[in-house]
Amino acid sequence: MNSAPRDHLLEVFTALFLDEHNDPDLEEVFSLLCQIFDPDCHASLLGDELDALAESVTNKTPQGMIEALFSSGLLVGDKLQYDHPHNSLPHKVLTSGRGLPITLCVIAILVSRRCGINLWGVGLPGHFVLGTNASDQTEYFDPFNGGLPLTQDQCLAIASMSGGVSGDVDEILQPTTTRAVVIRTLNNLTQSYRRRSDMVGLQSVVALRLVVPELCRIDQKATFALLRELN
Repeated sequence: MNSAPRDHLLEVFTALFLDEHNDPDLEEVFSLLCQIFDPDCHASLLGDELDALAESVTNKTPQGMIEALFSSGLLVGDKLQYDHPHNSLPHKVLTSGRGLPITLCVIAILVSRRCGINLWGVGLPGHFVLGTNASDQTEYFDPFNGGLPLTQDQCLAIASMSGGVSGDVDEILQPTTTRAVVIRTLNNLTQSYRRRSDMVGLQSVVALRLVVPELCRIDQKATFALLRELN
């Protein structure tokens, strides 16, 4: 199956992100990212792989899915090449079995939707975990560390290590929007490509950053510095 032209993919991404009030569909956005950063990735590849992974989950509960994906070692945190660009792209992570915390969580959320399970991402300062409802309380899991169960206090301790417990507890632990997930992913890719002096990858990241209003407003100087590097 042929891949979509890059310019068309950028146009679709732009349409999704120009309006700050629009929170795009998580799978649609990450399918776009996979195609933009990997010319060999076709439009249905990520969805097909997620379908197959969801079918392999026999115990369709939050704990059952976490065990099938992470406790089993099927998907693990990449602690050896943590910042490799492939660790930010779900289809690459599904191939290698290794990824960043945020990408492992994205995969888990997209699989959970297929299994009828309610999971969401929690973007802690310096880390990313999963949340789920369990009876009358919220439970947390850390896919990067084998699906390790976490209490609220343990999540706050993780945030504290990055200096991120100055605000309201509920705000720190609230579900992360798709926009915030994508912004963190673009920041990860920016650093990854810069460290490798990968101008092709960096060019794609800058093209995406320029159409995300939050990044242009908050990080304008950094984005223009990246443009100067490309020139």
